[in-house]
Amino acid sequence: MEVLKGSGNDPNDPSWNSGAKVKVSLAPSPIDSQPNHYIREAWANKEYGTTKEADVTLGSEGKKFYIRLEWSSNVEKHAEFPEAAAVFFPASESPSSPMTIGTRENPVRMWQWKNRLPVQSKLPKVLDLIATGPGVFHPAKTINGSNQSQSLQGNGTFEDGKWKVVISGDLDVVVGSKKMGIAIWNGANQERAGLGAVSTEWIDIDLAGIGL
Repeated sequence: MEVLKGSGNDPNDPSWNSGAKVKVSLAPSPIDSQPNHYIREAWANKEYGTTKEADVTLGSEGKKFYIRLEWSSNVEKHAEFPEAAAVFFPASESPSSPMTIGTRENPVRMWQWKNRLPVQSKLPKVLDLIATGPGVFHPAKTINGSNQSQSLQGNGTFEDGKWKVVISGDLDVVVGSKKMGIAIWNGANQERAGLGAVSTEWIDIDLAGIGL
């Protein structure tokens, strides 16, 4: 997938219209991969991962990497859990399926955005995580042990039944991977942790357009 030269954190910026938009298919994360028996039993016969597809556009100005996601949502419905989206990057050159959202042997770096509820307004909108399976997420740390979430940004708008979200972080993370998966949680359907919709295939990132 080509990367637009430029762009920024505003999902409604007209410059996004000049980038290649790719429609990515999503499917529910496997029920047998959920982290504990209770979740597997409680959700065995319930519908989750209800977001079927998302439009993806990529951009970079040379230092940061911007991912714009757009998907349909029933956000007007009262939700106990927030709408959320994430992008994740495998560290391995031969990663397992993105549907696993990482494994212990092959973890992935995840940038997760949440439409924070009013009671969560002081929490960061984007979390920097290491994922080793659906719902098995841990804070990412630098070599000196500090959390990286402050280097990430995320902005989202909802209009006409669609979310438009931009998540951005350091380009170096992407250069080291060149593959990406996405996940979306429909909060109105009580989706959270490992219960979400995940891209069925890895997205190959083509950085040639920005000289890499």
